[in-house]
Amino acid sequence: MLVVMSHYHYHFNQSHYHYRYYPHYYYYYYYYCYYYYYYYYYYYYYYYYYYYYYYYYYYYYYYYFYFYYYYYYCYYCCYCCCCYCFCYCCCCYYCCCYCCCCYYCCCYSCCRYCCFCFCCCCSYYYY
Repeated sequence: MLVVMSHYHYHFNQSHYHYRYYPHYYYYYYYYCYYYYYYYYYYYYYYYYYYYYYYYYYYYYYYYFYFYYYYYYCYYCCYCCCCYCFCYCCCCYYCCCYCCCCYYCCCYSCCRYCCFCFCCCCSYYYY
């Protein structure tokens, strides 16, 4: 599990460069990395915080569509969205080095590079 997540983390950082020079790739990499991370994130914490995630399950989808509207606006404001335990960071074209902290995980290296602000919660599992 740690190996897979580390592998993902490496490729995600590499995809950041594609977004910087080819902005139209942003949508592809964003959705790809998001669901990829979303799957393993649930897989790892499912047994430990099942009820907690289940409680916020509907809230997550509610805020997902809400933040999805601001997802386009984030190109200008660099706003970082956190949905309870789901660190859903809006991506910005400008520098956006916020740290999305969740209840059970805080990411201290959320934005290694200041262009693709995808919140990687529990980053201590990568190192």
